[in-house]
Amino acid sequence: MVRVPGEPLDDHLERRERELAAGRASGWPDQDATHEFTAAIVFTRALLVQLVGAMERVAPHVFHRDIHPRNMLVEVSPGKPPRFGLVDFGLAVDAERWRAGEWRERGAAGDCRCWPASAWLYFGCGEDEALDARPRLRAEYQERLDLHAAALTAMEVFARLSPAKPQDAVGQRQGEPPMCRRLASLWNLKRVWEEYWTHATRFWRVVFWAFSSGGDIAELKAACLEVSVHRIIQQCLVAVRSAIHEARRAYANDGAEDVVGESSDSDANAFDHASASAFFGALAALISCGEEQAEPAPAWSQVLAMLDPHCAPGMCKSDGSAHRACGAGGACDSSAHGDAACGGALAVQEGRVG
Repeated sequence: MVRVPGEPLDDHLERRERELAAGRASGWPDQDATHEFTAAIVFTRALLVQLVGAMERVAPHVFHRDIHPRNMLVEVSPGKPPRFGLVDFGLAVDAERWRAGEWRERGAAGDCRCWPASAWLYFGCGEDEALDARPRLRAEYQERLDLHAAALTAMEVFARLSPAKPQDAVGQRQGEPPMCRRLASLWNLKRVWEEYWTHATRFWRVVFWAFSSGGDIAELKAACLEVSVHRIIQQCLVAVRSAIHEARRAYANDGAEDVVGESSDSDANAFDHASASAFFGALAALISCGEEQAEPAPAWSQVLAMLDPHCAPGMCKSDGSAHRACGAGGACDSSAHGDAACGGALAVQEGRVG
């Protein structure tokens, strides 16, 4: 067992939310909202680069099956990028055995707020035949659990660090400045995510109560099928992915840069819109939308390559050999971009795999 440094990411987010709320005067101007969104993207991108880099190495051996902010640590030091740790492999399974069919023998597990639609259907039915009859859902459950959970972890962090939309905020209208269009897309993403999170949390509370208080699990599963929880979740996730693409386009269509002031979350003062667009593109690739998901699951190395738009051809290798020393596992070349682009190495707690 290795001790992973840092505090629980969920605790860090709660403190940051209180600090941000206390620092917001009523009716902050748009440039302050832009600053907060930028800081949220920089912090969340550092998390995603490190998490994806770690999973690239872990995934050939195990599926974690319980990635979320409650199972992550963060270490923040002044003037340095944040360092993240992934812990609690109690639900992890051997990847080779899982792909060979062990997924049929293990029910849906972990924090159901991060489940894709297939996990909800499998939980409700309790039979693998339900997924066999739906090839896209079966593929999602077999291959995308950790990919999807990584995306939802990043989305939760981004949303919690993002500003609320004031009532008199700018809208998105034809001919508006790029900054207004970006703000509109980010506020829309936050709104759509919160709609998903409201539904997912409502279902999670019911599941948690049933298991913690000795409720009738069979009745709970039947109720999930009756109200088609998996379809509700799928519809919400389709909307989230669409909003992510909208944010990606808002940054991709404008090559300017916003200047970010000093921040304890990042040592980068210049914010690159290409990096933001790449960040949202990677999120869209990671998130899974059930039966609406036509694309095959991406490799973790592919997501790493997507996260860094500055790598020249051949610099960012799929095996990450271009820069193992920086710990990002394939996302960037440290000699070209420095450690700030990599965000440091994500520590992974050792543990037994069931």
